[in-house]
Amino acid sequence: IVEDEDYDVEIKLNIADFSSLLVCAVTFNSLYKYGRAWISDESYLKKINNIFASDQKPICMTMF
Repeated sequence: IVEDEDYDVEIKLNIADFSSLLVCAVTFNSLYKYGRAWISDESYLKKINNIFASDQKPICMTMF
């Protein structure tokens, strides 16, 4: 928790959802839509989604 309010928007989500977000397996919009993420100001929703967006989905290069 940040005591100093020098930020524009705050988001909250659990570590499992954050991991999925970082590897672009899910979008922030979908996490928000299904109640898995919280945002303090909905006007930043598109911006936050774009920050975590990627043109390429993760791929597995492990041979098995």
